[in-house]
Amino acid sequence: MEARYGQSPSNFEVREAKLFRNNCSLAVRIAAEFEFSGNRMFIHKEGDKLIIEAEPEARLLDILKGLAPLTSDDQFPNGLDATLLPLKAVDL
Repeated sequence: MEARYGQSPSNFEVREAKLFRNNCSLAVRIAAEFEFSGNRMFIHKEGDKLIIEAEPEARLLDILKGLAPLTSDDQFPNGLDATLLPLKAVDL
């Protein structure tokens, strides 16, 4: 069911929002109950609808993929293990 002015499907609430100018940009005043966490949003149009979505949280795998490969300067220094206690045998 598509929402029309003054109507809403049972799975979401439709509210009126106020528009105002902020310098050369058009801004939307969003009610507190629709507040998002974070400080960045993604916005796009789908037909005559404007869709605002919270920026997805960064995933560890994506962060790791974005790192530069290790070089020879990034290796652990020699003798680092010399200060550690010896390993204990473990029976499994």
